Amino acid sequence: ADRRTPFPIDLIGRGMVAGLRLHDSRANLLPYRMREPGSMDREMLEERIAMGFDRTSLQIMKMITLWCGTGRLLDEDRTDRYERNHAAKAVPALFIAADRDGIAPVASVRPAFEESGGADKTWRLFDKRGTGTHWGHVDIVCGREAPAHVWPFVADWISARAG
Repeated sequence: ADRRTPFPIDLIGRGMVAGLRLHDSRANLLPYRMREPGSMDREMLEERIAMGFDRTSLQIMKMITLWCGTGRLLDEDRTDRYERNHAAKAVPALFIAADRDGIAPVASVRPAFEESGGADKTWRLFDKRGTGTHWGHVDIVCGREAPAHVWPFVADWISARAG
């Protein structure tokens, strides 16, 4: 399969919309939650899922599976080229984590911050202690509290470097 071989990830998104009730229930045994239950308007959530799971390639899905399976940012030859490139970057970098992110947990984001080669790098954890609410993966951008907490933080960070 080459990079153009489609992978119907949009079908996964449709299935997720259909399974939202189970996802939010106490019967959900899946370890990966994409958001904190109740943190988003239902209509916004369904739209984000539908639009967020468009089409991708089989090759990209293989790469993501490799990353998840190894815990490393390896290229298709299983070398550490992406990790080395990341460590060598000397550009401003903002790392945002959510305290209850089941997709990209803090433990997976923090090492990327620590290994980043730039001198201008910023770490920000959104959590209940700092904002009064817990944060999941999608909540950082689309949650009810994102406009009050996340968006201004990101805008200020970018503005400080744009001048």
